[in-house]
Amino acid sequence: PLLAFLRRTLPFWGLDALTGEVMTAHVEGIWMEQKGGPFLSTESISEALHLADRVVVMSARSGRVVAEYPITLGRPRTYFLGAPDFACLCDELRQHLEL
Repeated sequence: PLLAFLRRTLPFWGLDALTGEVMTAHVEGIWMEQKGGPFLSTESISEALHLADRVVVMSARSGRVVAEYPITLGRPRTYFLGAPDFACLCDELRQHLEL
């Protein structure tokens, strides 16, 4: 399974938003073909939910784990990006970040 650590870095930081979304979909496609993958570190909540099977939220200062969420949405997740379940998960994760 793919694990995402939600913290302050962006894997596709140098890309515009649309190209970043396309790259995220490509990464998901590779993951689906290979049936697994490594962990990912991102500051994008939607990217974490799109790619990961489990999201770990870390605190900003001490780097401790403050929350862990199994992501049970089906794949491909591009179908869920505008769904209420996806938005609800984004909101839950956002509450754990110091925003």
